[in-house]
Amino acid sequence: MKILIIDTPQTHESLMLLSDTLKTGWEIIVPKDHEECMNIYRGNEIDFVIVDFSLENNIKLLEEITKTNPLQRVITLSSNLESSQNSDCVECIEHYNRRRVMKPLNLQELYHTIINFDKMVCKYFKSFKDTRKVIPILLRNYNLCRFDEESKTIYCDSSNEHILSAQYYSILNELEKYNISYSMISEYNIKIKE
Repeated sequence: MKILIIDTPQTHESLMLLSDTLKTGWEIIVPKDHEECMNIYRGNEIDFVIVDFSLENNIKLLEEITKTNPLQRVITLSSNLESSQNSDCVECIEHYNRRRVMKPLNLQELYHTIINFDKMVCKYFKSFKDTRKVIPILLRNYNLCRFDEESKTIYCDSSNEHILSAQYYSILNELEKYNISYSMISEYNIKIKE
């Protein structure tokens, strides 16, 4: 796996140490400047871009990467949620492929985000606006369940109860993990609370 890091030397060293310690085999790529970063990005298949989102130059670089590949998996690092307050986490989830890790950097959280990137949404989304917009994203891995936005209810098809049972309890875990309030209104149906 190739990871392009656009951040401070401490983050580079921390991620390389994490990779070496866990024997991940990750290739950590650290460009010297904006031009080298884009040359590396265009010339390689990059699995992840990790970027400090609080620096103006890095925001411009991320915009350039996003123009090249809007679905690039990106982990943004920041000491605040300011940029999300300006737009909205749902916009980020719907239009980009990004997750946030807060600084000071927690290597366990960063590792978890890399390993589980495609199975999760950014844990900070609940801080902004209507969480119901994110429920369909949470459900994308569960083919037996659908979300009805009008009734704010997750309905699950009970025709394959063996598979559904596992999916249902995984969905409950996801809702709890992201602090989304809910109630079980009937077997395999979940009402999302405001």
